[in-house]
Amino acid sequence: MKAIAETKSRKRRGRRKKTPDIHETFAKETPFISEGGEMMDAYALLTSSLLADKKDEEFLADNVADETVSSLSLVEEEDTMADDHISCYLREVAAYPLLSAEEEMELAKDIMEGEEALRKLVEENKDKSPELQKLWQKISKIIKNVEKFPGVRDKLLTLIMKTLREAAAKEEEPGYFSELLAEAEKHIAKIESAKHKLIQGNLRLVLNIAKQYRGRGMTFDDLIQEGNMGLIKAVGRYDFSKGYRFSTYATWWIRQSIIRSIYDKTRTIRLPVHFIEMKNLFFKVYHNLLKELNREPTPAEIAEHSKLPLDKVKMIFNMSARPISLETPIGEDGQRLADFIEDESSDSPMEDYARKELVEATRALLASLHPREEKILRARFGMDGEKPKTLEQIGKDFKVSKERIRQIEKKALNKLRHPTRREHLKSFMNE
Repeated sequence: MKAIAETKSRKRRGRRKKTPDIHETFAKETPFISEGGEMMDAYALLTSSLLADKKDEEFLADNVADETVSSLSLVEEEDTMADDHISCYLREVAAYPLLSAEEEMELAKDIMEGEEALRKLVEENKDKSPELQKLWQKISKIIKNVEKFPGVRDKLLTLIMKTLREAAAKEEEPGYFSELLAEAEKHIAKIESAKHKLIQGNLRLVLNIAKQYRGRGMTFDDLIQEGNMGLIKAVGRYDFSKGYRFSTYATWWIRQSIIRSIYDKTRTIRLPVHFIEMKNLFFKVYHNLLKELNREPTPAEIAEHSKLPLDKVKMIFNMSARPISLETPIGEDGQRLADFIEDESSDSPMEDYARKELVEATRALLASLHPREEKILRARFGMDGEKPKTLEQIGKDFKVSKERIRQIEKKALNKLRHPTRREHLKSFMNE
């Protein structure tokens, strides 16, 4: 407690930096991220920025030690049912120092430099053995997808180390591959050390977000664990060269990991997160009509009263069949229902549908802007297959200064943040 009090005292004496608005991040002289594999593309990033929770914005300031420690203490005081291990974990997390934006960037640089060093190690030695030649061919194919699917970065490291270890194990005496493996392990150690520090420095962010989802069917420690998984995923995908803070980027992954886990645990088979609000409206109207009509309402009747499109109502009807056991036998060969359930790691048709819905909703919002504002945001975020552009590049296209483009961009984002426009995107975030 003394350490916490001293931290608070130092914080009060120190000069607090201005809390950054999320859209200020977008005004930096760097292009935006464009990732496809996990719905974290230009449309999703724009959506999450427009719906950013004010608490998250405040938390992402460089100096929030007093706020964070206080919130951790509050969790311990309020949750009288918390296990001892949770209390110990909270105290442990409170001891980890927060990272400044500069420290986050340095750690991210260490990670990417280590990854690049591993790739160069293979490239420089690819002609010295068939194993390395084959490995480099695989790496070259994977690298082409790194920007579109950042999650393959970890798989790339695993592939390199697996190949080198297998080759070194075949040597009768330590030789060429053993030396390469030793050098590669040094780079891996640097990468893992930086990742560990980046994770530790943002564990408080996970706690801050996890608190907001208590009382929704999961224990607090499970929420923390799921949030930490999202944080780890963010570390493996973050690209510091895009210009925004790691904390800003990680918030999306932490939230989505927690939200998805909550709904995974409340159904036999998972529903995409973005359909929960629509599903809730469906059942509200369904039960009201059931009482009113004394019979099961038809999809057309539900569509009429809920104002939902008929195709979506029919889709929810099909999705909402009564769950049966995954151990239910199928046929006479001993196969179970579970054997026919698709791999959760792959996108379901409904997730593809949700992705299209997000794109359509965002496009409709952009179309409500002045044509010039819409074009600037599309260019800035890299939408519709185009690469993201910097303020300077867009300025040249419009024959104005980059400062003028920044002003137009900020004005357009503020328009999209108006409650009447934001309302159309809320269902995609499940806030």
